[in-house]
Amino acid sequence: MQKRTMKLIQIDWEGSFTLDELHLLTDESHDYGIYQIYGKHLVYGKDVLLYIGKADQQTIGKRVSQEIWWITNDSNHLKIMRAV
Repeated sequence: MQKRTMKLIQIDWEGSFTLDELHLLTDESHDYGIYQIYGKHLVYGKDVLLYIGKADQQTIGKRVSQEIWWITNDSNHLKIMRAV
């Protein structure tokens, strides 16, 4: 049996932010990194994890605004969380 080494990483999340608040995530000094988007899913219900992403070449606010989240069902209730 081969021995495996596992590292546990704990991530603290900040938010939530709405699509209308994306301008709050455009500070080029620190708004980079991992983010997650919660919202409504047809099968799993409301307030479920829909997407995990990484913004490293641009801020989270710019990255998320390039996607088409506003045309999803119930886009007014999407929540964006960022890792701190």
